[in-house]
Amino acid sequence: TGGEVIKLQTNHYQVTCGHEIAYKYNIDYQPDIKDMAIRTDLLLRHKSILGNCHIFDGNSLLLPRRLQHSEMELVSQTESDGKVRIRIRLSSELHPNHPEWLRYYNILFSKMDIKRGYTTSILPYEKSLTLCADVTHRLLQKKTVLDLILEKNDKATKKKEVSEEMVGSIVYTTYNNKTYRIDDVNWEKKPKDTFEKFDGSRTTYIDYYREQRYKTTITELNQPLLMSLGKWKKGQTSTPHEPIFLIPQLCYLTGLSRAVSENHSLMAQLTDRMRMSPVNRRIALNNFINDIQTNQSIKNEFLQWKVTFDGNSLSVPGRVLSSVKLFQGARSYTVKPHLQNWLRDSKNIALHRAKSLDRWVILHTRNCSSQVNRLVSTLEKVTEKMNIKMSRAARHQVNEDPGSFRQALQKHVSKDTQMVVCVLPDNRKQRYEEIKTFLCVEKPVPSQCVVASTLNDERNLTTIVTKIAQQMNCKMGGALWKVDTGDTAEEIVNDLQSCLQAALNSWVANEKQKPQSVVVYRDGVGDGQLQALLEKEVRQFQKFFTSSIKLTFIVVKKRINTRFFVENGDKVTNPPSGTVVDQIVTRKEWYDFYIVSQTSNSGTVTPTHYNVIYDTKGLTPNQVQCLTYRLCHMYYNLPGIIRVPAPCHYAHKLAYFVGKSIHQKPASSLSDCLYYL
Repeated sequence: TGGEVIKLQTNHYQVTCGHEIAYKYNIDYQPDIKDMAIRTDLLLRHKSILGNCHIFDGNSLLLPRRLQHSEMELVSQTESDGKVRIRIRLSSELHPNHPEWLRYYNILFSKMDIKRGYTTSILPYEKSLTLCADVTHRLLQKKTVLDLILEKNDKATKKKEVSEEMVGSIVYTTYNNKTYRIDDVNWEKKPKDTFEKFDGSRTTYIDYYREQRYKTTITELNQPLLMSLGKWKKGQTSTPHEPIFLIPQLCYLTGLSRAVSENHSLMAQLTDRMRMSPVNRRIALNNFINDIQTNQSIKNEFLQWKVTFDGNSLSVPGRVLSSVKLFQGARSYTVKPHLQNWLRDSKNIALHRAKSLDRWVILHTRNCSSQVNRLVSTLEKVTEKMNIKMSRAARHQVNEDPGSFRQALQKHVSKDTQMVVCVLPDNRKQRYEEIKTFLCVEKPVPSQCVVASTLNDERNLTTIVTKIAQQMNCKMGGALWKVDTGDTAEEIVNDLQSCLQAALNSWVANEKQKPQSVVVYRDGVGDGQLQALLEKEVRQFQKFFTSSIKLTFIVVKKRINTRFFVENGDKVTNPPSGTVVDQIVTRKEWYDFYIVSQTSNSGTVTPTHYNVIYDTKGLTPNQVQCLTYRLCHMYYNLPGIIRVPAPCHYAHKLAYFVGKSIHQKPASSLSDCLYYL
């Protein structure tokens, strides 16, 4: 456990639960009701029987006292004069250590909706249950999905364009303050179509929203419907919900529009507004906690459940790992984390592994000739300092016609070509995808696309072209720098089981021997999937590797709400880069830790959570933590530290590139280089 000790404050608050036994009742509706709000309303009309203290999740009811009868039936009247029978049956008695308690505690705290813009969760950590609270933001556009549909004027491509933009996106409905993930756009369904209500009667979407539910008028009758496949949680398992159909006119877009994301000035202002400094975040959290503690209804409910809540945030010890040493060419330099990047240190010196640029091609349209001249002359200057030997490129002019770049590629690219540079007149997506698909699938050659306008910036031209040269070198299999891995000397393999043989073959071809150990960093896994990960993925790794190859499997989690602060009197700042926390707010049943790898001067820095779920190598916590931190320095698209180990980010870049640009499996001959940067 190396590193300098540092005292940290967190956004975790200790929760103590003194209730001895609670009673869980299963709730069934006849006819069935799928709307959570309606289910809750119909049930809680019977507070005289159930009491004011309860936790309801839509399917089960938790009470601090036992009802008079273990089974009973209640009747509620709906607005449409229908009767709903509610059957209540005692399911179980929950003792304090029962695992289901945790789920109900989270529901209890989620009811404390005294302020919007906060998120809370309760989990058991090393010494106690803690409430993790944080400030949350969601960008809401003023534009509805219907506005987006009406903006599309080309009838031939309208449906395709709308579906591409909407599927996978999140929309917000103001009539019930909910968000939905859109899974499809159904162009056959219309608002005048009917659907079956819970009582068996049918109504149109128009009447449902206008008269029976939300008093909202739908004006556009020919709009399609949006389909969302939600989840209906039953107990602790999730079963598929029937599709939810939404009206585009009533759905607001969330996130950033393309116009906003391309407006650099507006993006800078928006980023400044959304980034909360450590001191402002602490003030917001203190206000939130104070509101909870002074709200009388919350205090009464806590009292009935015998829940006590400490308003002081947990203090935890951390360690700041030593700065990382990088090697580039014949030189080495130590990273200064507070400077955020090492661009100045890495400029004008030889690369760690430079690739000669002997046989390369430049394609461009006629009106981009001056930018190409500028690119080539600047490349000649910067590559010499990088120790990249650059021969003259074969330049070819391309027509403006659609498909002309593809024709030129077919004509001028051969199997001996090392690199293709395409200088494009604009950033049209279709042209870019056509080029990348051809050069990643049909004639696999590393390529670099450059929009001509970026070469008009005379002031920053050297920096821009240096970046282009670095990317070209990486795409051809070169390396910009290497990191001192200390005593661990591990090599990272971050692939799925189906790719293990190819990865192992590549390793043996380069190293002339099998690896002694493999470290896998696995991103994109939720806490509820860890057991399945062990049983499926890790087991496949075990079967593939012989016992002589040791395996360490680490789950990487970026989307967390835990934050750390350094407090010095009234001054609240971010922890320094390299801060490690592996106590108190870690799970007692896990081998986990947090690393603050990045430095932030404008907002609150977000740590990354790591969980070692399998290890036959026997690495010490300090070895795992140091290796992980060092790998955050190995992303070649940025001379700075990133949030996750570089193999994770490379895997994400590759998956995104394939899914968004070439839409098919790239040629295996490219797999040894970073062609997707």
